[in-house]
Formats: sequence, C-alpha cells, structure tokens
Amino acid sequence: MDAKTFGAFVAELRKEKQMTQAQLAEKLHVTDKAVSRWERGVGLPDLANLEPLADNLGISVSELIRCKRQTDADAGKETASQLVEAMMEIAKYQRRVFVERIFAGIVFFVVGAIFLFWSVHMLTVPGFSAVIGGADGPTSIWVAGRVPRKIPAAGMILGGACILVSVWLIIRAVRKMNRTD
Repeated sequence: MDAKTFGAFVAELRKEKQMTQAQLAEKLHVTDKAVSRWERGVGLPDLANLEPLADNLGISVSELIRCKRQTDADAGKETASQLVEAMMEIAKYQRRVFVERIFAGIVFFVVGAIFLFWSVHMLTVPGFSAVIGGADGPTSIWVAGRVPRKIPAAGMILGGACILVSVWLIIRAVRKMNRTD
C-alpha cells in the first residue's frame, strides 16, 4: 500500500462526507495533525484505527486498504491474502517508524553524553595547551590558555537538552508501539 495513494483516497472520501480533518480526527480520537499526515502521505494510521476510519468514511476496511471503492465486479477478485499483505505492509511501516525513533533517541543520548562529559572535563581542567606544528623549536607554536566558564556551561545545557530529547523520543516510540486504541 502506497502512503500517498492511501492519503489521497482518505482525503477524497473525507471531502465527499463534507468533514474537516479536525472533525474526522475527533471521531477517531486522534489529532488533526495525524489525519493531515495520513492525507499528505507522510504516514499511515495504526492498524487499530483502520476499522473506525473506514466506518467514518462509509466504506469497508478492504476498500480502505485497497484505496479504491469496491464494485460488484471487484467483489469476487479480492482475496484474503491481499488484505493480509496490506496489513503486513502497515505493520512493517509502524515497525520501521518505531526503530527510527529509537535509533534517533540513542543518537541524541550519545551526543548529549559526549557534551556533558566534555563540559565536566573542561570545568575540572583549569586550562589547555597545545603544540601546533613541528616539535623542533623554531617551527612549532605552543598555545595555552584558560577556557571561559561560559563554554562548558553551554555544553552542559546542550548535552542536557540532547538527553531530554532522547528520553522524549524513546518514550514516545514505546507509547505509540504499546498503544491499544
């Protein structure tokens, strides 16, 4: 099932019923942003939302999954395997989104931890020194100085923010995966 095709089909049916995205979202107990994402082809609804969505649009679940209205001629052509295949595509999509959110959460956590450790190190070390160039004397440059307290403080704030974002992403992914509407 193609998300763009699905979205265009849902938008068409919603407009035929003369409903706004907010009205449809209210009936499905989701946000209007979720309906907007479906209609733009950015995402697909949860499996649990397929039946209520089809009911509110006045079609069957099989018509919704196939993204076309079923005529009498099409009635005999539809097989259970096609429906199961479409359901599996939705489940794979939801699993992919879950894995992407968990991965993004882990990346943000690692970046935040690096910023925090670097900031703590810079606060405990009173200064820095580095040799640039060769070690033979005339061609080498020695640089030394103190790190202003604002730099490690900014690093700590950035690190803490990254860790908070990582926790939010992981909690959001787990809640969405465990949701039973």
